[in-house]
Amino acid sequence: MAPEYSGPAADPAPYYTRVNRPLLDLLPPGLAAVLDVGCGAGALGRAYRERHPHSAWTGIEVHPEAAAEARRHLAHVVEADAESIDAATVPGGPFDALVYADSLEHFRDPDTALGRHLRLLRPGGVVCASIPNVQHWSAILNLVAGRWEYRDEGLFDRTHLRFFTLDSLVAFFRTAGCAVEEVVPLIPRPGVPAISGWDRHEALLAELERLTASFGLPFDRRRFLAYQYVVRARVLPTGRGRW
Repeated sequence: MAPEYSGPAADPAPYYTRVNRPLLDLLPPGLAAVLDVGCGAGALGRAYRERHPHSAWTGIEVHPEAAAEARRHLAHVVEADAESIDAATVPGGPFDALVYADSLEHFRDPDTALGRHLRLLRPGGVVCASIPNVQHWSAILNLVAGRWEYRDEGLFDRTHLRFFTLDSLVAFFRTAGCAVEEVVPLIPRPGVPAISGWDRHEALLAELERLTASFGLPFDRRRFLAYQYVVRARVLPTGRGRW
């Protein structure tokens, strides 16, 4: 059963200081060196190190204020654009894991960026990411209504440059040579204020089920309920995984 969570759509804490708990739980234990791409204020690394004190985290963060706060919690912080940074200048590597906490969707060219960052991983290293799901029912409802209204955060964050569904994010990692080991759909708790239309979302899901059936398409309600996915993938020579 997919976990319910508060998530970006409901968490009142400032964006850069939030800890993505589902992503934290997906990280393997005992990682010696981690590269957090788009680390914000370093909250995720701080929370992981509370569980695993000997883990050393390097963060890349483009916003100066967030980077300054992250330096209080991480071993190294590079204030730079993660897409244009010279990988050879990133300290703390090679790394056991790459982490993208709500950052890949902000990249101009996530395919090229991930490929460059993968060179910093040790053989058999993992990539863990949280990625918004544009197949969420609220996005479909807005399209039906003829709206695509950008906001400060959430699915319609005005700084999002790329959009993913479950199938496209799995294809994204496969193309990069990663075997996807686990994908967890994150379903917001009912009544999240930032998601309008909660009172009638079940009616929309029923219509979507009828519509997909009429086109001979499979229907998985979790794909429409998931606001985000957290993903763990591993670079393997075989390129084969569960997905």
